[in-house]
Amino acid sequence: MKKLVAFILTLLMLASVFGACGKSVTTAGNTETTSDGNEKSTSETTTPEYEDIYVDDDDRSDVPVIVEHEMLPEEKIPSSFSLIGTTHLPPIDNQGSLGTCASQSITYTQLTNAVSRYLHSKDPDIKWDPSSGDEKTIFAPKFTYNFSGSGTAWVYNIIKDHGALTLDRCKFASNNGYKFGDQSYNREKQTISWPTNSGDMEKALNYRINDYEQIWLKTVSDKLTTSDEGKDLLYKIKDAIVQGNVVVTGGFSSSWRYLSQSDIKRSGLDADNDMVAVWCNGTNGGHQVSIVGYDDDFTCIFDGVKMKGAFKVANSWGNWGDNGYFWVMYDAVNRVSAHEELNDKKKYENRTVALDQFCFIYWEKDIVAEMPQAYVTLKLSAKNREGFYVELSRTDSTDTAKAYIPYLFTYGDNFEGIHSHSFFKDGESTVTFGGTVDAKKAETGYMTFGYNTLTESACSFEDFLWGLNLTVINGPVTIEKISLYDGDGKLRAEIVPPEESKTVSMGAVSFVFDAGSDPKSNHDVGSYKFKNSASGLYISPDADSALRISSDSNPLNATELEVQFDLVNRNHVIHLGGKQYILDIRDKTIADGVDVKFNAYNKRRNTQTWKVVRLEDGSYNIRLAADTRYALGMVDGKPVLVSGVGIRDYGNWILEKAGNENMSVTVRCNSNGKLMAEGRIPTADKEESITVTAYSSSGEKVNSWKVQGEGELRALSYELTGLTAGTYCFTFTDSKGKEVSASYIALVK
Repeated sequence: MKKLVAFILTLLMLASVFGACGKSVTTAGNTETTSDGNEKSTSETTTPEYEDIYVDDDDRSDVPVIVEHEMLPEEKIPSSFSLIGTTHLPPIDNQGSLGTCASQSITYTQLTNAVSRYLHSKDPDIKWDPSSGDEKTIFAPKFTYNFSGSGTAWVYNIIKDHGALTLDRCKFASNNGYKFGDQSYNREKQTISWPTNSGDMEKALNYRINDYEQIWLKTVSDKLTTSDEGKDLLYKIKDAIVQGNVVVTGGFSSSWRYLSQSDIKRSGLDADNDMVAVWCNGTNGGHQVSIVGYDDDFTCIFDGVKMKGAFKVANSWGNWGDNGYFWVMYDAVNRVSAHEELNDKKKYENRTVALDQFCFIYWEKDIVAEMPQAYVTLKLSAKNREGFYVELSRTDSTDTAKAYIPYLFTYGDNFEGIHSHSFFKDGESTVTFGGTVDAKKAETGYMTFGYNTLTESACSFEDFLWGLNLTVINGPVTIEKISLYDGDGKLRAEIVPPEESKTVSMGAVSFVFDAGSDPKSNHDVGSYKFKNSASGLYISPDADSALRISSDSNPLNATELEVQFDLVNRNHVIHLGGKQYILDIRDKTIADGVDVKFNAYNKRRNTQTWKVVRLEDGSYNIRLAADTRYALGMVDGKPVLVSGVGIRDYGNWILEKAGNENMSVTVRCNSNGKLMAEGRIPTADKEESITVTAYSSSGEKVNSWKVQGEGELRALSYELTGLTAGTYCFTFTDSKGKEVSASYIALVK
């Protein structure tokens, strides 16, 4: 699978990676097990070789997300409690050969239980019964797994952004458990397909979470029952269960050690049903499960030692254990047993914690069972569902913008590890929405994204511009239709893009929906030669490397640089003229004297965007967006980072026109209700103009206007007349027919 390489900063994930008990998944240094206990080692993912591409590992730190929750008084916590047999807990599932344990425990069990309790609290008479096996009430592990992979935080983040779909609309192929495909490349299209039928992702948005809490046992010194902090955590787990919540946990399932038959008999337990984990002797086979009960009085005898207290745990291996359930003794979670006899290092070699983390969501406060304030549906046609990504933005009337990349695309690199050895033959590289590998024809899918993290309860839909940026790395991708909805499900705008711009093979296309705000969009963009004010030297190519840059006094030898404005993150990207390389720094350290050079797009680097700041004298500072204390300077003929007085002495630049320029234009209604094209043409060429073209919602050309800027700044303020009421898509092209700004969707009244 080709990696998605982008020019913007990707959100770093707080992720704990568990090997998922099914077929091997490529993660960094994990071992995974199947339900039959066979271990499989994972391998490291690799990066295409480009000069100076720096790919950092995801941040998988154990910093918990704190969720406020009113706990019960200790006296109201009973000695035992179980969620088994309640309406809200779904039947035990069987993940078969799939590595889906994180999605099984979180999506299938924990989320299903929480949503059911939340809905019943709102309507006690609701016909919603997961315990019956009704697939319309049970959330599908396929939805989160196929979008995220097997990381714990990855699954939760998918639910936060995209919600979850129920089993009746999103289900793996099943044959003695779920099948993914074997080494003979017996692919199951149903299993590997994405839920992109019309309405699927939209329905999923109705069931999301606000947040989750992840607590690692090492934060309490790996002492669950033998420290005050550990006892507090145990109390927290019990409280969550008593209040109706499933607690997700995990550990090393291949290293769990269970009571022997003789110890089961000696303990007076049911030899046919009771499966009791009493300690853990290593770190083989990462696996995730769900705590659904506890019993402080549960007693067993292990190697002559009487142990007391255990969790009741739901697994995802079908009828394994006690019809899918088993016990984990509290003491098994201690790295050092509370019983001295069980700490003999020779007899109990490599003892470690049986469960190493606990994840909480609370049905009464973390469930979001409604649509976001705004959401957008894209009807797309593509052969490669992983060859593009979407960015969402909203801009208010003060030109303050927020933006994010939905987590589905943040985890794009995970798909390579999941898919590459599981069902791809040598040379195969793409998969469609429907699960066809290396398809000869494009397939159509409907993808819906909510502006969840960008909305504010105090504001209305009309207070913002709603932005959408589609970046294609491995296309083509055709945009068949874009539909924008408010939180009530009302269609606010819908367009078919113009024929000439609806298909993108590589690069980005942007759309902005105007719902009534008044943004400003005068940004310095275009094609320039960069001349340092202090030295008089131009940025020019280096003799030894196309990606390193040097200096030259002759403008004929200067490098042509394309300054583009990213509507989503509100920063500039500076391209090497005619190339896909962009301005960056060497290595990762931001400091004075660090070389500035060109580099390939890398979404994990935060040093590839800049802020082009116009000064009063008409010159510019080129500030590093990641740390605006630093800017591009020219010191001793060498382009480097400078700061402080160094910016004053070495960091002022003159941007001289070079070839075609991009422009910055928007369409909006002014205070008098007139539809205006506003912006500027950042060029000294007074003959340069732009053409504003209006297309109907069905993509048909309606009208066009040729506009020239006025004054020194080549400012635009032009009334667009002759349009009847309706929804229009406006495009902006220069005198050579090149699109120079995001398409603007406006409702003309």
